[in-house]
Amino acid sequence: DNSYSTSTYTSFSGGVATGSVTVTQKLGVCYIIGTLALSGKVSSWTTILGSSAIPAPQHGVLVPFEMSQWKASYAQALRGKITPDGKLQLTYGAAGNYVINISYPID
Repeated sequence: DNSYSTSTYTSFSGGVATGSVTVTQKLGVCYIIGTLALSGKVSSWTTILGSSAIPAPQHGVLVPFEMSQWKASYAQALRGKITPDGKLQLTYGAAGNYVINISYPID
């Protein structure tokens, strides 16, 4: 099936992350792939992409995930979630680079 939509984001809300994230919606699945860089620890849940960029999960439940740094195995994992209403949020982590690669069902 060649019916899909893709958007790439390089500007994020919350002032905690830089990088590039591609959101692809195809055949009832959302794929979020990219790289994020943090300048420091994120102290509380922070929305970096809102519901206009991130589709809500089909099952209406949050989708949690963790990302670890490639260069620092001792650093606290960066935690993330897709909220039931379709937002990408982050917390914890440490200064450094992270790779995001998640998928979940959508309508």
